[in-house]
Amino acid sequence: MEAIGAEGDLQVGPSSDERFGDYQCNCAMRLAKQLGDKPREVAQRLVDALEIDDLAEPPEIAGPGFINLKIKTAYVEQ
Repeated sequence: MEAIGAEGDLQVGPSSDERFGDYQCNCAMRLAKQLGDKPREVAQRLVDALEIDDLAEPPEIAGPGFINLKIKTAYVEQ
């Protein structure tokens, strides 16, 4: 959050549909109002700031700014 100049909780939780990954983050819509940007742009800024290459596949942005995360199988196996 700090990396994009925002405050608040990322709101990461289990995905509502496994087709979209293991976890999802829905905070871009809320943060867009706070930052005065479009939700998809905020989502992209969040994704760009993430350092999770060893943990997850590259995050995907869907719809108006949902961030979908899929944990790497190799990480789970460790």
